Amino acid sequence: MFDVSGGTGEGSGAPTDARLSEIVRLTNLLADRVLDARIMGDPVDEADIEALLKASLLLSEFGQEAPPLLDRLIRNLRAEVAEREPR
Repeated sequence: MFDVSGGTGEGSGAPTDARLSEIVRLTNLLADRVLDARIMGDPVDEADIEALLKASLLLSEFGQEAPPLLDRLIRNLRAEVAEREPR
């Protein structure tokens, strides 16, 4: 999904601050696009949802807070899944 190593060749696997910032920026843009589509009733590509969930996990793994739009989207998705589950 994302190469966050920073390309330094050091092998630590830890992303640089610049890489994490870029992931946050791109995640925010995608979350905004997905939320807009959902508000307008347009279809949302499952790959976009999967990318956002993976980004959320990645950011969490490196101690970075998810963008507010991503948190909102995940809450909405959880609520929808809960509504669909049989009681």
